[in-house]
Parts: sequence; C-alpha cells; structure tokens
Amino acid sequence: HVVVMTGHYDSCVCSAGGSFDSTSTAPGADDDGSGTSAIVELARVFAKRYPKGLSSSVIFAAVAAEEQGLYGSRQLAERLHEQGYKVIAGMTDDIVGNTTTEDGSTDSTSMRIFAADPDNSPSRELGRYVWALDRVYLPNFEVLPVWRLDRIGRGGDHEPYVTLGDAGLRFTERVE
Repeated sequence: HVVVMTGHYDSCVCSAGGSFDSTSTAPGADDDGSGTSAIVELARVFAKRYPKGLSSSVIFAAVAAEEQGLYGSRQLAERLHEQGYKVIAGMTDDIVGNTTTEDGSTDSTSMRIFAADPDNSPSRELGRYVWALDRVYLPNFEVLPVWRLDRIGRGGDHEPYVTLGDAGLRFTERVE
C-alpha cells in the first residue's frame, strides 16, 4: 500500500493556442516550486514522525512535465500499478506558496482541495476526510473543498491516479 504526494518542478508560459512560450518568464516559484518545496518539507517531517507499525508507505516525488501533459505523474502512477502496488491516494501540492492576490489582499489561513466526481468516488471520500480533519485539528485554518477534478479546462498531477481508479486530491492556494 502506498500514498503518493507530488509537486512538479517544471513551469511554462502557455499561449492561448496551446503552444509554449520559451522566452517569457514563467511563474515557476509558485507554479510549482512551492509544491515541490512543500513535499520536501513533508518528507522531512514524516521521516521523523511517521507512526511505527503502519503497513503503508508514503512516496514523496517531484515530477516533471506537468505543464506539458502530466507526463511525470502519469508515468509514476502507471508504474506503481504495473508493479502491483495498491495506491491508496495520489495527491499533489500545486501552487501552494502565494498568499497575496493581485489587488494586494492576503489570505494565509485557507486553501482549496479539488476532489473528482462522482459523489461517492474515492476522491470525494478522501476530500471529505481532509475537510473533516481540518475542522477538528485546525479550526482557524479553512479547507475549501471544490467538488470537481480541477479548475475548468485545467489539470493536475493527481489526475492520473483518479483515471486509474485511485483517490486523488489537488491541494492549492485559495487566491491563485
């Protein structure tokens, strides 16, 4: 049994026509240097505090080519399945480092989680669990569930897991 937590380390500026702009500055610090940094920090904390006796493993992975089509996360998800692992959840931290909006207001006390249809799917059940954990353990921090796979017309590294039937969540800042 494995739980997978990812962030992606590629970044790009995509044009409206779907081609990639190789000369402009891309938003890499937030999309998704912040997610990659978050999983490294989570790995550091888990290494010291992981509960003894659990039969599941947690895989922390920085994946590539999210911006080009989720290639890194798709390869990892498929490889885990091909090797016979039971994937409990595939989660991604994607755009988790910005707390200031374009108008200068800030929000460092909330985040969104995206959990895919249908309503009784493994993703929705995991999303409800995370939402409940927030209410119990972090009452001053608000998790805002969004009951869909991702933002309209967008995708994230949790998607390949959802496609394979696993629970998948995307954690992201509220003020993206």
